[in-house]
Amino acid sequence: MARFLAVSPPCAWTHGVKEKDLLDSCSLISAISVVPEMAERDVISLQRIIYYFFQEIGTMKDLTTLFETGVAFHGHRCPAMPLGLRAGLAAMKVLGVERSQDKELSVRAETGKGHAAGCFLDGIMTATGCTYGKSNIQKLYYNKMAFTLVDNKTGRSVRVSLKPDFFDKALHSPFVQKRKEGVPPQDISPEIADPMINNVLSMPEENFLKIEEIKEERITAKKGLFMAKSCDLCGELTFVNKLRMTADGKVACIPCSGYKA
Repeated sequence: MARFLAVSPPCAWTHGVKEKDLLDSCSLISAISVVPEMAERDVISLQRIIYYFFQEIGTMKDLTTLFETGVAFHGHRCPAMPLGLRAGLAAMKVLGVERSQDKELSVRAETGKGHAAGCFLDGIMTATGCTYGKSNIQKLYYNKMAFTLVDNKTGRSVRVSLKPDFFDKALHSPFVQKRKEGVPPQDISPEIADPMINNVLSMPEENFLKIEEIKEERITAKKGLFMAKSCDLCGELTFVNKLRMTADGKVACIPCSGYKA
């Protein structure tokens, strides 16, 4: 059996060794030690360790990129947005789906408004690609830290929520205490916010997420609406499903017609 240099993967990474070189030849280039004649099964095990290490590195890089995208979209750094980001990614992983480009996925969010940690939903949107503009997100206003992700192609869905004990502790954190005092989230010191954010981004999913069993849903496909006509009163183009007939026979949009919907 050929002799080769062996090193922990992080050291190989810092020395610029490419993943393909490590996996194909098992030449772990480093300056640590030479391991003589390992058994074939040990070589295979080592290859698997390296493979999963690089998978984890890739996941960390993707998560960091998504987090920064989420911050730019959301507007400030806080623990709740990355909680939603992690939760959304976890739901996607369970269903085996990619981020929604159009309406491949949909979200039923159980969050509301006016309560702490509502930023959770922006993280879910960042991860899943489900947005109000694409009309593939519905807010139920249950004021709960939970949501259901639906694969609209297959009808498979999964509900994900924050574990009660974890969320209860989060509500008593220094960050939330500052929010109670009226401090805007963007003005909270990084010394308070960053450790919590880093913990959210790195801790195992099972520490804070409850992921339920996959369910089957009946999906009814809806065709897009492309026909619009002018309101007789204000002149603005309105999609025809929201035009109403007034008492004097005019075709009007909702605001001009006096109808509520």
